[in-house]
Amino acid sequence: MRNRQVGTDIYGVKNGWKLEQRLGDTAETGFRHDDYYHKYFHGYTELRIEKPNGKYKIERYYTDNWYRQDCSDKKWILQKILQLGLTLISAFGYFWLMSRPDLEGNTSHLVAIPGFVSVVLLILLVASSIAYAATKRKMTWWEHYASTTRMERYTLLTGGMIVLTGVVDVLQLFSGVRHLGAEIGLAAGILLVGCIPFLMYYLEKKMHYITEKNDVELPPGEKHLIS
Repeated sequence: MRNRQVGTDIYGVKNGWKLEQRLGDTAETGFRHDDYYHKYFHGYTELRIEKPNGKYKIERYYTDNWYRQDCSDKKWILQKILQLGLTLISAFGYFWLMSRPDLEGNTSHLVAIPGFVSVVLLILLVASSIAYAATKRKMTWWEHYASTTRMERYTLLTGGMIVLTGVVDVLQLFSGVRHLGAEIGLAAGILLVGCIPFLMYYLEKKMHYITEKNDVELPPGEKHLIS
């Protein structure tokens, strides 16, 4: 069941400790896990259920609204394929351009600095695109937040850094190169590849998301909504 998770600890109730012994009469005492915990489980309701041996277990049920893209199933699949495809094109294109040792732009120390950062960001963008493509039709708050935020963040950062690499490559042309035409082609190729993440950012910002009511039924137990 996708919206149900079972754990052993939420407010420090391991080893049979009573919740009241740790927090007082109620779970609503201001105790917080770290921010990542609250983001990851945002919209979940945690149930504190007593087991036959007197200890407790925690079951988490997603009770907030579901998020999904406001489009047909066909367009939803197409969006995933398009974003992943553009990511791979930009990654392979960039690595191909920057792996040509016969071009002076690829041996310049100035170009190498933003060029290396671009490689790191491209790896993060590929990972984000794979995660984006793997999301289900209906998403929890965290799945929606993580997939869209990471996609928007890494498309902008990656595109900006690749374009910066292209600009530095153009500037190093003025120091004198042996094969001007090939070096101009390299710089133009880098700048063109750098535009692809910006296109991906535009496609994601253009996508509209809607919410759907979650009709999950909770079993009996002490409830605490994570928000």
